[in-house]
Amino acid sequence: KMQQFYTDTKDFQAKFKQVYSDVAAGDKKESYGKVFFKRKGKMRWDYYEASKKTKKQELKKLLISDGNVFWVYEPQFQQVFKECLQNSKLPTSLRFLMGQGNLLKDFNASLSKKSTDKLPVLTLVPKKPTSKYKQLEFVIDAKTYQVLRTTIYDPYGNTNEITFDKMLLNKNLPDRGFSFKPP
Repeated sequence: KMQQFYTDTKDFQAKFKQVYSDVAAGDKKESYGKVFFKRKGKMRWDYYEASKKTKKQELKKLLISDGNVFWVYEPQFQQVFKECLQNSKLPTSLRFLMGQGNLLKDFNASLSKKSTDKLPVLTLVPKKPTSKYKQLEFVIDAKTYQVLRTTIYDPYGNTNEITFDKMLLNKNLPDRGFSFKPP
C-alpha cells in the first residue's frame, strides 16, 4: 500500500528536520529546511540556517535535480557540484520518494518491533549488499501509508534520520522549481 501511495503521488512537499549521528565522533548534526519531489526524478532540498545578523533564514545548501542532472550548491563556500543522475549513487530511499524504484524488488521488508498500530515501522534490508547503507527504516502513517520519517543505517553504525512535517501532496509543483543555473 505504501508503494502504491508513492506510485500515485505526482508531487510532494514538506518541511524536514535531518539528524545525522556519527558514532565514531560521538557527534550529532541537525539540519532543517524544505523538500520538494515531483514525478520523473525531480527533487529539491533547501537547507536553511538562521542568520546571526538578521535572524532570518538563509540558504545554506541546495540539492536539486531536474530528473537528469543532480546539483549540490553551497553558497557560503561558493561551490557547485554536478552529477549525471543516471550515474548518481542516490540512496534507494530517495529514489523511492521521487516516484522511482520498487521497494519489494530491491529490499527484504519486514515490520520492526518498534511498530504500533498507528505508526508502523518498516525495516528494509537491501537484497544486494551495498557499502553505502546496511538498512533503511520507514515510519509510516497507518491511514495514508505516507512516509513520516526515514532512517538510513550505514555499516559503521551511523544514522541519517529525516522527519517530514507539514506535508502537501499533488499541488502541481512547477518544473521551474527543479532547474538550476550556477551563479
